[in-house]
Amino acid sequence: MYIATYPDAILRTKCEKVDLDTEMEFAENICNKMGRVIDDFKAIGLAANQLDYNKRIIAVRPSGITETKFMINPVIIEAAGTMIGDEACLSLPGVLIKIKRSAIVVVEYFSLKADKIVQEELMSQECIIVQHEVDHLNGITLAQSAPRALRQQLMGQLKAGKKGFAKALERNTKLAKRAKQMAELSDEALEEAVQKQYGTTGQISSFHEKLMYK
Repeated sequence: MYIATYPDAILRTKCEKVDLDTEMEFAENICNKMGRVIDDFKAIGLAANQLDYNKRIIAVRPSGITETKFMINPVIIEAAGTMIGDEACLSLPGVLIKIKRSAIVVVEYFSLKADKIVQEELMSQECIIVQHEVDHLNGITLAQSAPRALRQQLMGQLKAGKKGFAKALERNTKLAKRAKQMAELSDEALEEAVQKQYGTTGQISSFHEKLMYK
């Protein structure tokens, strides 16, 4: 199944809300596909635009949980505290980056299971997953969140010639080919190429800019 990888345009697009009156059948079909990807990749979270659907839907399955939770039109309405942890992403295979997040959030969304709009207070891993996936819906990836760390990690992996990096990208022929080409560059040319690919500036926008929308 297709998974969008950075810098695909769909990952930089702010997704549209699902019309709960006219688009629920379409939304359920998207959820079914997202659930299969969660199963196949043993993922803990996924956003609809990672499967090339421009809709505000996320799937959440924290480690150790067997059931996937689908959130339609999620909105983080409250946030408190801070925590820093390593995050990975199917759209940035092979990359692990430390990200600062809120430690507690309250999210409002339409629950496919409950068939109504609900509010939940989340902590720990589920809290982080929701923030990560809502970022996706707003066109924000880890590449925009921490570009300097991303460039440094990519350069370290490529300079070392780690086969694991290219293997992690083999599902995407274009990126795998690019990784192989970059591994053969000089340090100076490699740095220039990575900066061109991932940019040199950018950071997580403020909570209200990033997560609140109407």
